[in-house]
Amino acid sequence: MSLFYAPVVIYIVGLVIRYRGLTFTAVNPGLPGSGFIGENKSDSLLQLQKDNAQLTAKTKLILQANTPDKKYQQCKVFMQENKLSYPVILKPDFGQRGIDVAIIYNDKSLVDYLAEAVFDTVLQEYIDGVEFGVFYMRQPDEKNGKIFSITHKCFPSITGDGVSRLDELISQHPRLHYMAAFLFREHHDNLHTVPAKGEEVNVVQLGSHCRGSLFLEGQQYNTPELAQVVDHLSQQIDGFYFGRYDIRAESIEAFQRGDIKVIEVNGVTSESTNMYDPSYSVFTAYRILCKQWAFAFEIGQKNIAQGFVPMSVKELVNKVRVMNSGA
Repeated sequence: MSLFYAPVVIYIVGLVIRYRGLTFTAVNPGLPGSGFIGENKSDSLLQLQKDNAQLTAKTKLILQANTPDKKYQQCKVFMQENKLSYPVILKPDFGQRGIDVAIIYNDKSLVDYLAEAVFDTVLQEYIDGVEFGVFYMRQPDEKNGKIFSITHKCFPSITGDGVSRLDELISQHPRLHYMAAFLFREHHDNLHTVPAKGEEVNVVQLGSHCRGSLFLEGQQYNTPELAQVVDHLSQQIDGFYFGRYDIRAESIEAFQRGDIKVIEVNGVTSESTNMYDPSYSVFTAYRILCKQWAFAFEIGQKNIAQGFVPMSVKELVNKVRVMNSGA
């Protein structure tokens, strides 16, 4: 990944020179560092949940400072108050690329996760259905924003032949065999079962590229209704102009109607994930990324003109150093 991003880093350095500073760190004045570093996933979600509960997955922040038993009790009380049953989602309040995100199916898994978590944890209701990444941006001098891109996050499945075990089917799958070791751990209790002929087994249920999801161009699903809902949500988050929503919906048709549930909001370092569509060349991916970063610098510059202060290089380096040290 470091090799892949090298040309993008060079392009960003060029933008820093052109705009004479880290203007992208002012693109979302309401988020710490515009969501570049130090952003907590719960902050934006809880803002949305307050006034747009019908469009947001029910979310609860569980602090690491609490004892495992207290964390467990907080989860159970939240689930009872919101009439949530298993499965639920647990994930770090600060994280990326699906790291440590887990679907929790029972009390034992809940207890085990909370006992091992060394970070603040987000408890969230599990939303079944289809998943999309929607990248949004708005110019500070314009009333309404726009959807920059849509990614359809497809969950590959295994089809049984009535003879092969689940581990054999995963190993034979043209895509999933690359992630066999990970999927074997995820489905260790069922690896030796033999799915019936024609039976479809969902072995990927999280919309993360590194967890096995297939990312496809989804701009064809954009509608005025969806754009209106996303723009409305974006203007409910303090100082938010640029970033990606991860969204679930009952169906593609429901998504296009704007009947959605936001499960995550990501700031300036979020990617326009349609770049991972297998039909796109690496040069198309670079064009998408570079265009995205050019808008980040442009919007940030306009926010600076309105009085918002960007990070200095020294501040940015210090924050990266602290993050990498785990302090």
